[in-house]
Amino acid sequence: MPVHPGDIVKVARAGVVYVVGEVKKPGGFVLRNNENISVLQALALAEGLSRTAAKSHARIIRTDPEGRRSAVPINLDKVLAGKAADPFLAPNDIVFVPNSAARSAFFRGLEATVGTLSGLIIYRR
Repeated sequence: MPVHPGDIVKVARAGVVYVVGEVKKPGGFVLRNNENISVLQALALAEGLSRTAAKSHARIIRTDPEGRRSAVPINLDKVLAGKAADPFLAPNDIVFVPNSAARSAFFRGLEATVGTLSGLIIYRR
């Protein structure tokens, strides 16, 4: 279709879903042709969960046409195990995966222990 001077071209805004929190690559991901994708597909685009993710406390944050936000809890442990449905996301949905304080403390302690043991091994040589 040729475009001529004075023509007005309207381009529909692409839908975007956002994945934030304890994922490896948080960000907004453009939906091709405004397609719907599932939560697991969105997490795959974000390159997966971090090791400190609180998978059982994730939420989908959705804004209704009046601008009100609501949070829908989603247990990613159950979704990943096939024991719960993998919900589809709508344009502008936000998948939020919180941090697990217990997992964070465990990994910090583990890293400190490994660092200390490495230092002792090097010192003994």
